[in-house]
Amino acid sequence: LIPIYNALCELGLNPSQIRVVTETYSKLYLIDFERELKPNLSVLRFTGLDNQQIAQIIRAFPSILSLSIESQIVPVFEALQKRGISNLNRIVTRFPPILSYDVNTTLIPKLNYIEKRLGLSSSFHVLSFPAFFSYPLSTRIIPRTAFLRKLGLSIGDIGLPNVITLDDAEFCEWTAKVPLEDYYTFLKTSSDSLKSACDEVQKECIAAASESALRNGQPRFKAMINAYLPISAFS
Repeated sequence: LIPIYNALCELGLNPSQIRVVTETYSKLYLIDFERELKPNLSVLRFTGLDNQQIAQIIRAFPSILSLSIESQIVPVFEALQKRGISNLNRIVTRFPPILSYDVNTTLIPKLNYIEKRLGLSSSFHVLSFPAFFSYPLSTRIIPRTAFLRKLGLSIGDIGLPNVITLDDAEFCEWTAKVPLEDYYTFLKTSSDSLKSACDEVQKECIAAASESALRNGQPRFKAMINAYLPISAFS
């Protein structure tokens, strides 16, 4: 317990803040200090985060200390970098849970939808609104954007936060500027096409993931880990 407590203190967390973190994340002191906490802190520092920022992230999302580097953190970094998103520290600071999201079922489908279906820059929109990934593709992102495009409105001009963060009534009043009934009618009459659009996005991602696995193989994850961490962290 003492090494974990001391590590949090070194980041700048005071005893009352550590107590709150412990209450929020009861498994804090079950974390393996050498194989989880220390390497995870090293990864965060590698992205350019300082102690104050890391402390802020831990207070907001303490389970980040126990995420798997190999199967969670590094694949997320890799997926974002492949889309030209290099400012990882800004994304993690603004939305820490992104590191816990599955790459193939959550991140890539939504990145593909932004780029291929909406014709938007994923790097710009992810950096400005990383919480985008927390909204469901099938029941929020696709229906809302499809409705606005039917109205002839530009998603890029409106901004993704104004498209997906509002409830249905606010979305219709402030963003679409149409009666709520119009949106609900659209959802009913377009349910098949909306489902088809979502299925196509998911199928594209499954195919791309399979192709990538065959081309690169599992060792690529180890290579990424070695790029983020000193070898000694895994000895």
